[in-house]
Amino acid sequence: MGAPYEPYTVFGWKIHRKTLDAGEKYIAKLPKDVIRERIDNISFWVKGRIEGKHTNPAYTDPIRPRVAGFFTPTDAPELVLSGTIEFECVEDSEWWCVNYISNRKKLPRMKSLVLKAGETVPLNIGDKLLVCRGSGAVSEKSIPPLTALDVKNEGQILLAITDLYGLYFL
Repeated sequence: MGAPYEPYTVFGWKIHRKTLDAGEKYIAKLPKDVIRERIDNISFWVKGRIEGKHTNPAYTDPIRPRVAGFFTPTDAPELVLSGTIEFECVEDSEWWCVNYISNRKKLPRMKSLVLKAGETVPLNIGDKLLVCRGSGAVSEKSIPPLTALDVKNEGQILLAITDLYGLYFL
């Protein structure tokens, strides 16, 4: 059975990590229609596959599977209809959530980072990046998962040692 939400505080924001095993289910209840920009959770999937179905008969589009790299600010539908979405984990899964209520009715501006093993990305002064899953290296220094990088020096490059999933706090 998956673990309860694991709370973390990163760059002053509360963020939660969730894992579920294949076969486990969960339900998301949406009391009203909402546009993507107003969703009260920012979620980022970093492992596995979760499939869902919507109970609202007006919802005719299939629910996009939640797979590694799915990021709600860019991948959720433009309009999320009210109702209940029933999700089932097809594979062991992991995702990260930033909740509006947990963060004093605010959400950070964020973007996701997905690198395949061997890929690189430059880091700029002021970048704030949480490595959620995978490992990397900066200037030959190992960067394990659950590392928060607050970039203070120019010219740094993040190299993904394994597939790497991260969240930038903008």
